This record gives sequence, structure tokens and C-alpha cells, in this order.
Amino acid sequence: MNQEVDIVTSELIPEKFTSNVPVMIKQDMGQRPRFFDWDPGQLREKIGDKLVLVDHSHDGLFRVDPDAATYEDKMEKLPFNRFLDKISHNPATRDYLYLIHSSIPGHYPELMKEIDIPHYVDQERLRHINLWVGQAGNVSPLHFDTNNNVLCEIYGRKKIFIYPPNQMSLLYPYSCFSRAPYVSPVRATEPDLDKYPKFSQAKPVEIILHPGDILYIPPFWWHQVYNLDLTISVNFWWRLYRHQCWQRSYARIVIYRLYNRCMDFFKRSVIPEQGSN
Repeated sequence: MNQEVDIVTSELIPEKFTSNVPVMIKQDMGQRPRFFDWDPGQLREKIGDKLVLVDHSHDGLFRVDPDAATYEDKMEKLPFNRFLDKISHNPATRDYLYLIHSSIPGHYPELMKEIDIPHYVDQERLRHINLWVGQAGNVSPLHFDTNNNVLCEIYGRKKIFIYPPNQMSLLYPYSCFSRAPYVSPVRATEPDLDKYPKFSQAKPVEIILHPGDILYIPPFWWHQVYNLDLTISVNFWWRLYRHQCWQRSYARIVIYRLYNRCMDFFKRSVIPEQGSN
């Protein structure tokens, strides 16, 4: 752990998260919201055979297609109980399954009575409350979110690599002209340094979330999440604040890159080469 992440206990949680520094919260077990008691058996009882949309990966990394902004491997609908059976009984598999940012109010309204929205989540700006369930070995793409993000680890452990926005030039994000400029194809633990040599200079913060832990990730901070076990998580996304758009110069970097690309295109397409008629 390094100084890029603040670690606080339940008694020191701020009124609201508005900073541009990640914060990890170590909760008092007696003060946890009710949904932190969920486990696979409880979710099986609560959700049952309801159909859920599940993403597949052949190797554990859930890659994003930059031209479509969707996951590259297939998606399918499965009864939730069958999905749980698959991820519980096939730890060593060629087919990895993940229930990814599945809206709790939209798909599991029966769970909302157990969702106590933490006071540090800005309810006036709240956009999504999501359920995540996946097996050991699942890896999210390296990406950033444009929302404030509070990730609550309920069951199992996750290892998370976090990179500040000012390391963007080392992370090889997809083109600004793609549909996924917020995603990088690099796998943090196994980078192809022949293809992405500058990635060796990136300095991540490494965090392991245990059940009961909470991680606040500010907008524009890159992160890649590894499931160390079968995991259950809930996250809250709420709209960023104006001051967060410009701190750490992230938005200015994006605008500058976009301007340079547009100028290059203009020069190639419109301005004739010297000596041509």
C-alpha cells in the first residue's frame, strides 16, 4: 500500500466523498449495512431462478471491443441459480462467467429493502446501484469511470490495481475516436511489454479487498480488478463534481490529445503536400 490511497476506519469516514484520492474503509463489523451479510446461499434464496445476463470470457479477462464498447466474448441469459452452480463448481475452467454491473433497482427490486445507501454516497447525484457476482480468476479490463465509485466487498476477495490519471500516457488507452477511450487492452499482471513498453513505467497502487471493506475510487482513476475468490460486490456510482473534471489535468489531457489528432487528420486530408499541384 502506498500514500496514494487513504485508509480510514468507520469513525473517520468523511461526510461525502468529493476528493480526487482513493480511500479504503475498514469497517467496524457491528456497523455494516445489512447487504454485507449476503453470501451465495442467501442470494440463491433471494434471486432464485430469475434470468440474469452473464458475460463470458475464455481466459478470465473480460475484454472490451473498442468499436462496439461491449465485451468481446459472448453474453447469455441464465437462471441465477444455474449461474451460481457454474461458478461454484468449476473453479478451473476455460469458460469464465461474470454478472457485471447488474442494476439492483432494475433487475432485483426485492433486494432494495436491504440496501442501506451509505451516508457518504451523494444520493442527489446517485446514478446506479449494481450487483457483481463472479468466480475466482475473473479480471476486469483496465479502465476508468467518469462517475464517483464506492465498491463494497461483501463475499470473497478482490485484488485491485489502481493508477492515477496522470499515468494515462503509460497505459495505452484505446483511441479517442473509438467507442471505448476509457479502456486499455493491457493486463496489469501479465503485460505484453514488447507491444506496450511504456507500461513498465506505470506505478500502480495494489489493494486487496476483504469482505466488509469499502473502496472509494474517484473519477478518471484507472483500475483493474482481479477476483481472488468467488466474489459478491455492490457498487454505487454517482455523478462527478465540477472540480473533479479538471484536477490532475485529466480532462485537459484528453482534450489536448483529441485536438492533436484532429489537427493531424486535417493536415493529412486538407493541406496539400509540398510540391504537389
